[in-house]
Amino acid sequence: AVSRHRDEGAGYATKKPPGPPRTFNWQEVDLVSGKGLQRAMPPGGVVLHLAGAVGTAKGEPLEVTFARTLLQAAKQANIAHLVYIS
Repeated sequence: AVSRHRDEGAGYATKKPPGPPRTFNWQEVDLVSGKGLQRAMPPGGVVLHLAGAVGTAKGEPLEVTFARTLLQAAKQANIAHLVYIS
């Protein structure tokens, strides 16, 4: 899971009965610059793009910038599937 801001004190975990707890590894990522994105990519895995924002960056809507940055990183990381919820 990624976010623009990482909360080091957050111990996010969920329980999926009846199995063991599932923990999530949070990564700090900037979808405008791409900083931290490659480190967060699951090689050959699946990426869910659920981020949204209002505004502009680089002369285009943030939604377009986010998608473009994520698609470039996914291609470099050989991501099998990218799901984009619009």
